[in-house]
Amino acid sequence: MSDNQNNKIEFPVDLVYLWVDGSDKEWLAKKQLYLKTSEKFLKEEAVAECRAKDNDELKMSLRCVEKYLPWINKIFIVTDNQIPKWLDTTNPRIKVIFHKDFIPEKILPTFNSSAIELYLHLIPGLSEHFLYANDDMFINCKLSPEFFFTSDGKPIIRMQKSLCKKLASKSTYSYMVLKMQELINKRFGKYYNFEPHHNIDSYTKTICLKCEQEFAKEYKTREQYRFRADEDTHRSIISYYALATGQAKLKVIPRTDFHLPFGTTFFNKLTGRYGVDSKYLGIEKSDLEKRFYYVNPKLFCFNDNDRAAEFDRINAKKFLKKLLPEKSSFEKDVENPLISIIVPVYNVEKYLRQCLETLINQTYKNIEIICINNGSTDKSSEILVEFTQKDSRVKIITQEKSGVSTARNSGLKIASGDYIMFVDSDDWTEIDACEKLVSEAQLTGTDVVLFSHYDVFPNSKNLYDISKNCKKSYYKFDNIDDYIKNIIYAPGILCDKFYRKDFIKNITFISGLAQAEDMLFWFEVLYNKPAISVLNKPLYNYRNISASSILNTFESSIKKYDKTYELLKQSNLFKNASKEGQMYLTDKCMNYFCWMWVKHKNKRDIIFAEIQKYLKEYDNFDKISVKNLTNYKKLQKIIKSYKNRKFNEFVGKIFSIRNDAAREYKIITLLGLEYKKPIAQRGSIN
Repeated sequence: MSDNQNNKIEFPVDLVYLWVDGSDKEWLAKKQLYLKTSEKFLKEEAVAECRAKDNDELKMSLRCVEKYLPWINKIFIVTDNQIPKWLDTTNPRIKVIFHKDFIPEKILPTFNSSAIELYLHLIPGLSEHFLYANDDMFINCKLSPEFFFTSDGKPIIRMQKSLCKKLASKSTYSYMVLKMQELINKRFGKYYNFEPHHNIDSYTKTICLKCEQEFAKEYKTREQYRFRADEDTHRSIISYYALATGQAKLKVIPRTDFHLPFGTTFFNKLTGRYGVDSKYLGIEKSDLEKRFYYVNPKLFCFNDNDRAAEFDRINAKKFLKKLLPEKSSFEKDVENPLISIIVPVYNVEKYLRQCLETLINQTYKNIEIICINNGSTDKSSEILVEFTQKDSRVKIITQEKSGVSTARNSGLKIASGDYIMFVDSDDWTEIDACEKLVSEAQLTGTDVVLFSHYDVFPNSKNLYDISKNCKKSYYKFDNIDDYIKNIIYAPGILCDKFYRKDFIKNITFISGLAQAEDMLFWFEVLYNKPAISVLNKPLYNYRNISASSILNTFESSIKKYDKTYELLKQSNLFKNASKEGQMYLTDKCMNYFCWMWVKHKNKRDIIFAEIQKYLKEYDNFDKISVKNLTNYKKLQKIIKSYKNRKFNEFVGKIFSIRNDAAREYKIITLLGLEYKKPIAQRGSIN
């Protein structure tokens, strides 16, 4: 059960956070400048990028505070001249404090949290009783002030069994805490074999000040090191001092997960049962959510560390958003980003209404719908005008027929959105597509969102599940070969991608190209090394019809592929890939023939001849590696089935026996000559 009894404590309690935006260019430049003068004592732990990475933890932590600790008086956010863009500083409970407001100027700038923490009690306007939290610390249920302080005002100090002796040689943090334990033992004859629980802690200004006076010599280290160092005095000294002098109450937290019966995770989720007081969870764990609900802690820390990859951070952000979906009053009413939806239109009067209806009725409203009328000669133009009158967000560009690539480029030129989405005018989207996509893009901060779609046929609807080809939820590489190997087979169509506009602002479609233009565009996107997130939700309906506004006829398509393939080989992605990368790209291009084979069953003789011609492209690569390629294996199956069919047809011309349609004769073929023999009817006399 949650600690939700009536509050007996009436004194005000403040909350203090440390926060930094590690992506801020000015802050980074300052950090790099001082790193040069601090190289002698620095350890990787002290300057790891993850220590300053902003994953929206503060925003989510403040949502917890408003939801579960409404009695908190003031919230102080301590930063180095930085203010979160989303933070509403007009909120009367919020106070942003810069380092210069309470730390001596002579030691600034400092990048050492250990030093900053020893000055917190000097924050102007801070109440006598206060809580201190890093921005990755959260509350999971309603808690009263008595969870943090006794009724007579003593801090309740939560600690866990110490591993500092074991880890001191490997960890600066453990080494510092071990020193504090030994210092207290030496001064007061009391050894506490416990270490901080790495979560929200309770303090009083009086205890902090007395500790500073007691250990004046040790406190001088806060003036010596701009970055965390083994020689630092750690803030845990305040808690040990308070315990040793009887000014605080100790509460021990289990370090290991207690053994619970089968089904505990499900039971905790279902009933809201809360387990341990506090739990530290590294976000690099693939089963983070399961671990969380296993103990369902009252306080928890989602710690970023050097073992965490970017997709781990995104998964943690997604879970926090699921846990805390509602905005707090501490957040600004930030204007929703604009989505530009680009729709090329050519003679689609039969389907255009359905396409536009799903767009104007999106649950996410901040969109512009740019329709490029590409020389339509049917009633498409009239339908477009009708929708501009119905919805002011619909815009029309009228141009002579010049191909879908030119049409999309025209749309890109006038798009003013923060994000770009492409929709074909004979297709349609799910009604909540924009809402889900912009949410995913903002949550992950990625350049491209890939998502699932439906392939719609006249009599069926098949799911194209993006997760079958994209096993991870996030991709970001330094090497273009890694993009090629990991996600080159992933995209189904142009329209199952959602782009950040600034990322593709210099990428266009090749004008005059009416096939594989989407693949060439995608190749150029990958060449620029985007951060990609994967949303396993079908949000688009791709209509497969013979007279699509986008698809060419078989004859023109097959004849033009030579030119298309040459353009593919001239792309930046292909030219800058390794030999192995080029092999994968070549195989990707062969998907065209696999698709044509399925699409045009009555043209397979022509397609087979093209396949035979293009198979020679594989000769440029390692034969053993080629055999494992996705489309190469498909083509081998096509060749085998085609040859078998031709062989059977050949044998059938030499000798075969079959019935005619009316089943009146048996037709016997022998060496190309046919003989008819009447079939004896039942009951007849021969």
